[in-house]
Amino acid sequence: MTKTTPDRYTPCDMRFFIPGSHPSLSLAELAAVLGPTGPADYAQAAAEAFLIETTRDPEELQERLGGIVKTGTVVGELARYNVQAAVDALWPLIQTAAENTEGKISFGLSVYALENKGMAAQIARDRQRIGLELKKRLKELGRPVRYVDSKERDLSAVIVIENGLLETGGDWALIAGADRIFLGRTEAVQNYKEWGRRDYGRPAADAKSGMLPPKLSRMMVNLAGVEPTGASLLDPFCGSGTVLMEAGLLGFERLAGNDIEAKAVADTKKNLVWSGQEAEIVQGDASNIADRLPGPFDAVVTEPYLGPPRTKKPTAAEAGRTVAELLRLYTRAFASIRRLLRPGGACVVSFPVFETVEHRLFMPLRPLFEETGFTVRPPLPDSAPPALKERTPNGGLLYRRPDAIVSREIIILE
Repeated sequence: MTKTTPDRYTPCDMRFFIPGSHPSLSLAELAAVLGPTGPADYAQAAAEAFLIETTRDPEELQERLGGIVKTGTVVGELARYNVQAAVDALWPLIQTAAENTEGKISFGLSVYALENKGMAAQIARDRQRIGLELKKRLKELGRPVRYVDSKERDLSAVIVIENGLLETGGDWALIAGADRIFLGRTEAVQNYKEWGRRDYGRPAADAKSGMLPPKLSRMMVNLAGVEPTGASLLDPFCGSGTVLMEAGLLGFERLAGNDIEAKAVADTKKNLVWSGQEAEIVQGDASNIADRLPGPFDAVVTEPYLGPPRTKKPTAAEAGRTVAELLRLYTRAFASIRRLLRPGGACVVSFPVFETVEHRLFMPLRPLFEETGFTVRPPLPDSAPPALKERTPNGGLLYRRPDAIVSREIIILE
């Protein structure tokens, strides 16, 4: 980074990424898409923000990733923080952003912690003072100015989009590092309307049999580490086709799906037509899927049957019986699936985790993997910080929604 003043720096090719509700999964997805970028490539990461050097287009990355809510470019740093220093640093940046726009200048500020939570809290307390001082200065340009605030210390994708911040004054990130404040300009945010449309607007869904969220499906497809162009992907338990829909939108050339239920096959076909995707969809037991679909495939991404629907938490004994039944199903199915995976390919699976009355119950999957010939691929790069590298007993990452009865364990197999 090139030093320009005693208190300010200008970085090169540094992007910031703001993860969603599961930052470890978000970092794993991002690392699978970007690949290695240097010896300490993913070291600057925390639950609220990641800083990574890359020349990849931030808008293209935001469009591809399911677990990132904001992507932007680091445009400066403050070595010493106070309100006046923040105003002095941000003022010329916002002025430049507004130069080629007309009408009202709308801008906002978002605060994130990297290593220094205390500093982030201080900046959050000062945020309105910084914003109002910037608004006062911007009015000197002779244009109406609006400072967009929020009850939270960061502006959501909804607020950024609905207020048109990226088209005028910008959404500016103040990211508290260990010994400096990184200043970033948001380049793109998650398109919440489009994600919502694919989640709730698709023509066919079956809540009783479980619905894999589109964002998680996209993350799982990306976790396979396969570039979509010219590649093939199989979902052997396709349900309503969410994985295939997301893979198709990413540009996979060949898509194939299978499900034992006729309704699931029909739902998948209906949803793929709705989303403009094409795939080979067959019906049958996954334990002999290799007899119905020709391989090999570059990636397998799936969520198998999770057990009977539940409206309340099971006891550990009840969940244990379900686990035993599922293990028998999974052993037969994954032995067949293994035959369809190209050497070097990845199989990304969402396995059930049972939130029982007594405790959280993970399935004992290691013997299953050994019997079917799979090994677990570490989901996170070695350079990731320890706080984000906590893994499940089976070597995966936990995905859990609030009040979930059945959570998910995301595991990458090879």
